[in-house]
Amino acid sequence: MPRRKVEYGAQSIQKIQFAVMGNIAGRLPSALLENPIVQVQVITYASRSAQKHAQKHGVASAIYHEIYPEFRDVFPGQSGSKLRALVQACTMLALRLYKRGATEDEVRRSVEMKVYELMEALDIPPEFDVGRFLGRFMELFKKYVATPQVA
Repeated sequence: MPRRKVEYGAQSIQKIQFAVMGNIAGRLPSALLENPIVQVQVITYASRSAQKHAQKHGVASAIYHEIYPEFRDVFPGQSGSKLRALVQACTMLALRLYKRGATEDEVRRSVEMKVYELMEALDIPPEFDVGRFLGRFMELFKKYVATPQVA
């Protein structure tokens, strides 16, 4: 079985765009949808939303593909989806905090609380080493997202 790509492909982004446009179209009156200016605005908004979505989930997928080999023994076979859900939730939380300007320690503490919360909800085995996971997650998060900004 071929390995999934880290980045979202063009087809996935288009699916997201169509879903956003369909959602908006379902909420607007038909007379408004016939206006070409509104149509252009809806397409622009859908495109921007799809790109943001792809960026976030591309980071989570890249982190997952680097973390999974280290935790393969704890998450064998299909239970790897639990690790994927854990990484996805932690990445979304870390991205939101990083965007708000939180420090690395604040992000780490929040992610740690999220991991303990999800361990119970996802029924993650007790042999899962949270400290090792957090260390590797933060290292990869910094690698993919938290690049130094030039002032």
